[in-house]
Amino acid sequence: MTLRKTILIAKHGLEWYENYNKKRSSMERKTILIAKHGLEWYENHNKKHAAKLRRWRVEHSDVNRALRKKYYYRDAKDPVKVAQRRAYNRQWNKNVKIRVLEHYGGNPPRCVCCNESILQFLTIDHTNNDGSLQRKTNPFTRHHLGYWLWQNGYPNGYQVLCWNCNVGKGLSGGQCPHKGL
Repeated sequence: MTLRKTILIAKHGLEWYENYNKKRSSMERKTILIAKHGLEWYENHNKKHAAKLRRWRVEHSDVNRALRKKYYYRDAKDPVKVAQRRAYNRQWNKNVKIRVLEHYGGNPPRCVCCNESILQFLTIDHTNNDGSLQRKTNPFTRHHLGYWLWQNGYPNGYQVLCWNCNVGKGLSGGQCPHKGL
């Protein structure tokens, strides 16, 4: 037993320590802090804490880089951590895709042409057929168009099409084959 643990148990009791040491989700922590201090304090505290973290990262960029590298290589050897990271990334990417599709295609998102609503089939389409120009000028959008749209405040010039309509539009010179029927 560490000295800190011994002191905390002696001061507050074992039951308090176990509750204090319990892992909580961010939502649970938020609820507890809001109940204790109020919503206004919580929002102000979060802004101050975020600003403090940003300053620390800038001032200690070399330390921060070394720590990220250390934990990356440590976690890269652990298959459980790798699986957790992949699952997290998959879910995060799916959430970004859903956000973008809902913005451009309504809720639930649908293909503008044929009303397809299965998420796996839906894609983002450039309404002006200038996707290759955008990929040349901004290479980041080649693989992360949804993230780019989200970060840039959902600019105009995009729509939701299903994969068939998007490919058909590309092959038939800018008009979906459904429109010609």
